[in-house]
Amino acid sequence: RSVDLPLPFGPTTASRCPGATEQSTPRNAGSAAPGYRTVSPSPRTVTTTEYGMLEPDNIPTMVRAGPDGSVWFTIDSASAVGRIQNGKVQRLQKPGANLEPVGLAVDRDGAAWYTDGPSRVVSRISPSGEITSVGIDMPIARLGQIAVAPDGAVWFAEASAFSITRLKDGALQR
Repeated sequence: RSVDLPLPFGPTTASRCPGATEQSTPRNAGSAAPGYRTVSPSPRTVTTTEYGMLEPDNIPTMVRAGPDGSVWFTIDSASAVGRIQNGKVQRLQKPGANLEPVGLAVDRDGAAWYTDGPSRVVSRISPSGEITSVGIDMPIARLGQIAVAPDGAVWFAEASAFSITRLKDGALQR
């Protein structure tokens, strides 16, 4: 659904710059005082679009945008990863429920990578829904945030090993 929201700006707003002191140099010429900046947006309206979940108990948690304009998201307490593409919400099934999906990243090919602590894997899900996983050799895996580097390496936080782990070409480096 789309909603028009008026932005609450008056003709001029002065705001304190982070870390500014009274002796700071103004960020913009004509600022109200040292350490302040003047912003003069005109009143306007923005349109937001909400995408409802396909199942009433689905709770989207992490959100990442892909290079093709799609938006991937994890779903709390579900056995699926979500994707919005061309205005449509998709629910892509994955093996096992992930109760705390905290890691999600998108690579240059548009595939999503996610951490799955209960299953002790880091997985890649392609836009078509194909999943490949790499197992983590820990009895308990506390997997956190994940990122994909420009060279295709996948980096993720692994609290149970007290490390940041690199995954490249199927090999883990701690």
